Amino acid sequence: MIIDCHTHIFPDEIRKDRASFSEKDRGFFSLYKDSKARLAGVEDLIASMDGSGVERSVICGFPWGRPDLCSLHNEYLMESASRYPDRLIAFISLLFADPDWSERELDRRMRSGAKGWGKSPFTMRR
Repeated sequence: MIIDCHTHIFPDEIRKDRASFSEKDRGFFSLYKDSKARLAGVEDLIASMDGSGVERSVICGFPWGRPDLCSLHNEYLMESASRYPDRLIAFISLLFADPDWSERELDRRMRSGAKGWGKSPFTMRR
């Protein structure tokens, strides 16, 4: 069995409105401001897995610096894993700058089927 232990997928709204999300998060801007930087969705990942003989993938989001963005992305990961339960393993993102929110988010997502957390935001210095 081949398992890809670290993949990233993005919700449609982020893929379709990259500029808006780049304005909301400096880390996202630094990596994805260029329209050539690929943002894959769940269907892209499943097609790639099928083409490469990968049976399962751990899906991760992005280390957003805001709880609302982490939650948006985590929801997409959970929805994707529920659509492909035999193929995808969800690892959510948390925000350690907000430990109370992170504790609630971790508890809620683990009860919903997340298997762990895979991303924490990094800080960008000017």
